Amino acid sequence: MFQIQGIRTLIKFDTSRIYGLDILRAAAILFVVLEHGRFLLPVNDFPNKYFFGFKLFLDGVSIFFVLSGYLIGGILIKVLENGRANIFTLTNFWIKRWFRTLPNYFLILIILIIITGKLHGAISFLGITKYFFFVQNFCLPHPDFFNEGWSLSVEEWFYFIIPVFIFVIIALFKLKAQNAVLVTSILFLIFPMIFRYYRFYHIEVSGIDDWDMMFRKQVITRLDSLMFGVIGAYLHHYHSLIWRKRTKIFFSLGIIILIGQRVIEVSHLFSWGIYTCVFSFTVNAIGTVFLLPFLGTVKTGKGLVYKCLTFISLISYSMYLLNLSVIQYLIINSIEIPWLSTVPQHLLKYFFYWFLTISFSFLLYLFYEKPIMNLRKNIILHNGKRVHTGHTNSNDH
Repeated sequence: MFQIQGIRTLIKFDTSRIYGLDILRAAAILFVVLEHGRFLLPVNDFPNKYFFGFKLFLDGVSIFFVLSGYLIGGILIKVLENGRANIFTLTNFWIKRWFRTLPNYFLILIILIIITGKLHGAISFLGITKYFFFVQNFCLPHPDFFNEGWSLSVEEWFYFIIPVFIFVIIALFKLKAQNAVLVTSILFLIFPMIFRYYRFYHIEVSGIDDWDMMFRKQVITRLDSLMFGVIGAYLHHYHSLIWRKRTKIFFSLGIIILIGQRVIEVSHLFSWGIYTCVFSFTVNAIGTVFLLPFLGTVKTGKGLVYKCLTFISLISYSMYLLNLSVIQYLIINSIEIPWLSTVPQHLLKYFFYWFLTISFSFLLYLFYEKPIMNLRKNIILHNGKRVHTGHTNSNDH
């Protein structure tokens, strides 16, 4: 009864949420869970698996990166335009970010450490410590433990580095917020691409594993993916006429770019050459940015589809942290269901994978993530003192 009441409370969605961005966020997490879920389906039993789309779905993490950059860029621009670039505004920004991302991350990380330690014995203290400071994949391949952690490292370093650069540029060169954001954006669009280009010509890339570990899943190679989102926020705020003009054309172009890029990727049209290793991430990000002007105009929805997509959007962060390392690796891969031997085991596991991912994510959101988010909106710093405020930004999810 309590859980039913919780669901009813949850689906009373905040009317200030932008439904179009919820659609994009829900699509991104569904792409991620679908992609991870294919590991439960034997290739030999599904000779037409590509046809069914398990590899043709878009790159959900890249979408998340751009969307995060867009939302965070918008917050930073408003903070800078409405106040002063000082240590207090910077600290408040970090407090809000860390309240949003760190509690869930550290909870799942600690659970994985405890369970893995009991199942497999001692764990490297040095190796695990890196996860608490998000340095496990700063410029090196991400370890096998807690695979989802790679993208959180990219985002956390982005949240830390980018505001510092903007504030320092304002302080040193006395630039307006608009110019400081633009200069920082250009720098962080160019540097990761140059680094990928340099790395491509100094290492041998022989297949998807090399590409995944050396280009896709490192902080230093992916910061530009989020920065494209900041560029979107910059255009939205400072060049709104351009941003709002021909939104449907931009949206259609974005879909074409993203689908085309995915087809190129799965067909290995350019093998593991310079396009795949250096420029494919840029193309993905640009395609996603093109979706934002139109989706930003979709303020609300109605009916079951609206409720389902908004619900998935709300629990998307919990779904991302739970679906692979916890649900699939620790739970699904360790169970057998002999009493249903007439049904293929992999199909049952695939069903339970989705059921447990959504159920556990809902519970994590309802009883842990949401209460912490409610605490976050009441804490800011003002001249070094903590004060309480009722202000919150419902789009910052």
